[in-house]
Amino acid sequence: MSGISKSRVSRLCEAIDSKVKAFLERPIEGDWPYLSIDATCLKVRRGGVADRDAACLMTGSIRRQRSW
Repeated sequence: MSGISKSRVSRLCEAIDSKVKAFLERPIEGDWPYLSIDATCLKVRRGGVADRDAACLMTGSIRRQRSW
C-alpha cells in the first residue's frame, strides 16, 4: 500500500490491539485436530545422474477416546 502515513498505520493498529489481545488470550476449548505439511528439496542420484527431488513430511494429531 502506498500513500498511508505512519500515524494512520499506528491508529489502525491501535484500533485492533484489544481485539488481537482478546483473540490471543482466549481459552482453547474442545478438540483442535491439525495437519502440518512441509517439504524440502534434496539432491538425489538416479542412474548416475544428479537430480533434485522433494521429500515431504506430514504430521497430524486428532484426539480419540481410548477404550483401555
